[in-house]
Amino acid sequence: MSSCSPSPTQKALIKPLPPTAHLPPNLTFEDKVNQWRGASTLLITAASMALVLSKPKGLLFWKHPSETFAPTGPVGFALALTFGAYLLLDLVVIIAFRSKFRRSMNAVYLHHVAVGLGVAGYLYPSPPRAFFVYVWGEALTACRLLQPSQRWYARHFVFFFRRVTWIYLIVRDTYSMRLLHDKWGLPVAAMAPLLCILLLYLDHSWWQEHVMMWQKATLAATSPSSTCSTVGYLNSRTGVPAHKALRHSWSCISSALRPAS
Repeated sequence: MSSCSPSPTQKALIKPLPPTAHLPPNLTFEDKVNQWRGASTLLITAASMALVLSKPKGLLFWKHPSETFAPTGPVGFALALTFGAYLLLDLVVIIAFRSKFRRSMNAVYLHHVAVGLGVAGYLYPSPPRAFFVYVWGEALTACRLLQPSQRWYARHFVFFFRRVTWIYLIVRDTYSMRLLHDKWGLPVAAMAPLLCILLLYLDHSWWQEHVMMWQKATLAATSPSSTCSTVGYLNSRTGVPAHKALRHSWSCISSALRPAS
């Protein structure tokens, strides 16, 4: 048995730590931002789905284009403006506090700028119902509200849902390009399908990141030697006392290996 494995006596003395008690300040900040992102996008996504599905036949764009691209009035304008404000505020936060985020933000910058331009293009005079299907993809960010194990599984399904959505939108916006041109001009007509292609590309990048994190979490939860490395890393890089890092690592392993009830 590895020297890092706790004895029965040590196991009996181990008590779960508060979720952020072991985390350095920059990690705590990122967690709080992620919780805010999750709550914001949950509300925005739910409202967007309700708005689109209030007239479900609008999804059949080849049969009911007047429903698909119908204006949504003040409600839609307020919702689109809220979404745009969320993107802008999140962009300001990640630029101002870049050092407090662990992951690369390049894809996030590109996503927020591109989608923000899409919001601006459709905002005036009244965003069409078709626009809010784009917002459904924010369900991926809303998954941040879930517990880690639930989040991994939920994201698998949401990634599939997003890719189906982007492909649907590429077909819809290409098919409806003349209508888009007549109502919103050439920039919006050209940007709509290109934006979906970009979102597909970003999804590919984020899916690889998701799978990599899942593999690391699985390895850390099943490999005692990985636990030793994790403890040493936390102790040397974050200043967390070794006994607290070990206690937290063992708590994570126990949770991961505990049979589902």
